[in-house]
Amino acid sequence: MQKNENLGFGDSIVTGNKKNFIKDLVSQLNDIRSSIAEVGVYKGGTAKLILETMDKEDPLFLFDTFEGIPNNSEHDNVHVQGDFFDSPYEEIVNYFSDFTNVKVFKGVFPQETGKRIEKFKFKFVHLDVDTYHSYLDSLNFFYEKMIPGGYILFDDYNEPSCQGATVAVDLFFKDKAEKILNFSESYYIIKQ
Repeated sequence: MQKNENLGFGDSIVTGNKKNFIKDLVSQLNDIRSSIAEVGVYKGGTAKLILETMDKEDPLFLFDTFEGIPNNSEHDNVHVQGDFFDSPYEEIVNYFSDFTNVKVFKGVFPQETGKRIEKFKFKFVHLDVDTYHSYLDSLNFFYEKMIPGGYILFDDYNEPSCQGATVAVDLFFKDKAEKILNFSESYYIIKQ
């Protein structure tokens, strides 16, 4: 089972260019009142980055199993069920406990935790879920909840170790108005 022993809480696997792009996207939306979500929190690195950049009046919803990847399929070439099992749920909850706009949910998204946010609209969603089924499930949940002009950012799209993520995103947007955009190795859509 894959884990990264070199990462502590608040550290991120995401590289400098991707970090800067996340900050750019989030800051572009700060004048709009709406929700933000991240699915695939792992050790909290990008969640921390998003919180540092976003307007604190908006809610930030964080979702992870905190027990590793919940499933994989024939489309997934590297990651398997249980990878990234070393997520520090208690540390994530403790770190964000001082922020009244942040809610952390443990469980498989959206099957176990999605009902908690069904009534919300979103301006920014960061998906870092690695596998085919997790991407499809997340996109099916969030797509209709995005405000026009909102961003969905795909951390794993076009990553050699996350073939299933790319297959799922391509399949989902095959018949949609949105085009998958690329900026400095970051892939995203702008909701029409």
